[in-house]
Amino acid sequence: MPKVAQISRRSGSAEDVNRVRNSWRLAWAKELQLRIPGALDADILPYFVQGSGIHAYYVVYHSARALFTAAGQPVSSQHSKTLSTLSAWVKDRGVMPVPWSVRCEGGPDRPAMAVLGKPGHATTSGGISSLSNPSSDTVWSSLDMFLCTTRERQIDERKEKWRQDHHRRRVPSAEATKLASALPATTLFDGLYRLRKRSDYFDADAFLDGIPSAFAAGSITRQSQHSGD
Repeated sequence: MPKVAQISRRSGSAEDVNRVRNSWRLAWAKELQLRIPGALDADILPYFVQGSGIHAYYVVYHSARALFTAAGQPVSSQHSKTLSTLSAWVKDRGVMPVPWSVRCEGGPDRPAMAVLGKPGHATTSGGISSLSNPSSDTVWSSLDMFLCTTRERQIDERKEKWRQDHHRRRVPSAEATKLASALPATTLFDGLYRLRKRSDYFDADAFLDGIPSAFAAGSITRQSQHSGD
């Protein structure tokens, strides 16, 4: 990538080098935890789904911390600030490879959102079911849905905070638009963070006690398509 080749190199202090090493070790350890189940029997793989979202998120989280340290930027321990900085890197620096370069902006409603940063060959087919089996034909439509849904959830959280702060039951349309405008671009990093929270806190049961096999997932998908759902 041309912009990557143009990045100025810098010499870090011994402390910075040590921090980068520690961040990479943590990232590699989480990736190892993510890959270990792949060596096990395929029949038990579905039962490792609940932990995969957590490990996947921390792989990129600790990698990001190494990146910020190497770039001479402050490294925050808060996930929200880390994700906000990553959003700025994706939107403004143009150094992230596809699909990490893709971002969603706008809102608060889905029709007002735009997915940007996709390669020229990317094509979408419009609406897609969350139960659809992954394929190369629908990957960009799935990515659009994933990012837009993640941004909707982010905006919903800001609306809820606004209602609590202002003791109101509804958020005025103009205020909702303002909240969406102030929200950084939504990236795949935000999507992984949402997946991490869902699998660890909010929807853990859905991951732990959900569909037990890939065959069952395919059967449910076919039934839904047949019924028109």
